[in-house]
Amino acid sequence: MKLIDRHNRKYTYLRLSITDRCNYKCKYCHPFNEFVQLQHKQILKYEDLLFIVNELTKVGVEKIRLTGGEPLVRKDLTNFIKELSSIQGIKEVTLTTNGSLLHLYAEELKKSGVNRINISLDSLIAEKYAEITGGFS
Repeated sequence: MKLIDRHNRKYTYLRLSITDRCNYKCKYCHPFNEFVQLQHKQILKYEDLLFIVNELTKVGVEKIRLTGGEPLVRKDLTNFIKELSSIQGIKEVTLTTNGSLLHLYAEELKKSGVNRINISLDSLIAEKYAEITGGFS
């Protein structure tokens, strides 16, 4: 069985949000400073996420994009990626990040199995960037 919609499109890609945490307070995520973070016990454990991905490979999922919040703030991320990358059927693991922590993790991410990184960058103008992200530049 494969994941196919009524227009006969096959789904081989999964966007997997691994945390609601972030090191920024961007206007679009915190428009009125009313964002309430989940309790840690409410966030799926890595073991649960690995189980889900393993099951979805059975119906054709081959590519995983890790997102959040900001995925790089979650503890033991690279160990999780190593396990994720080793699942039979997974051909590509990508990561979406705000880029602020890449200097700490880039090499380890590559070694753990990340194939591509997408950096969400709201502006190249420092003042505008600080305004959007809540004061970070």
